[in-house]
Amino acid sequence: MFRISSKTMIIVGGTLLVLSVIIPALRLAELLPAWLWIDLLTYVFLVSGLFLGMLGIFTFAKESRDRHAQDSQYERLRDMDDES
Repeated sequence: MFRISSKTMIIVGGTLLVLSVIIPALRLAELLPAWLWIDLLTYVFLVSGLFLGMLGIFTFAKESRDRHAQDSQYERLRDMDDES
């Protein structure tokens, strides 16, 4: 199964969030026309960017926590062996 890394999710989510700010700014400056599908696309970018970014952050935190727990468990086992 194809799995996207947490850092990639954070980067893609951030990019979508930046696009969701730039597109309305271009519309405000009248560089883009005021069409409904552009508004809907901007909304989709905003929601998906928030979702992907938060999912990436949560995944990164869980991986980091699991890695730290595994390292500290290894340290405890090694210390117990040294005491014996």
